[in-house]
Amino acid sequence: MKAINKYMKLIISSITFFSFVFLLFPCVGNDVIIDGIEMIFGYSYYNKQFLAFNWIGFVFFVLILFCIIFPLCYNEKNRKWARILQTVVLLVVSVLYFLLPLTIKNQFVDIIYKVKPCLYIGASLSVVSFLCSCFDLFINVKKV
Repeated sequence: MKAINKYMKLIISSITFFSFVFLLFPCVGNDVIIDGIEMIFGYSYYNKQFLAFNWIGFVFFVLILFCIIFPLCYNEKNRKWARILQTVVLLVVSVLYFLLPLTIKNQFVDIIYKVKPCLYIGASLSVVSFLCSCFDLFINVKKV
């Protein structure tokens, strides 16, 4: 148990990183396949902007980067509040990952995009990262 506890921050960060990597693969699309970065920051084709900048997606992008970096940065002095913050942010990231396709705004028509399996795999990894963070929080709450 001590070995798992020792490397739990690294495990959480690596699972969250792999969840982030799945944003780089094609996530949604009907005729045009769109990856997660285009879904967040917009997509243009032949100088026509099809997808606008997505503010909810940008908040998701910042929070997932925070979840990758933050577990590696906090020290053992303030670990209780850091673990609570990490768990709450991972919960928000997990929910936003599943809601991300619903926030896409097309400039011309309202289209419901088909969600690709990569988005579900990334969202599932985000949930696993959240569960690992909960495990880390509840195991170490007695020690703090």
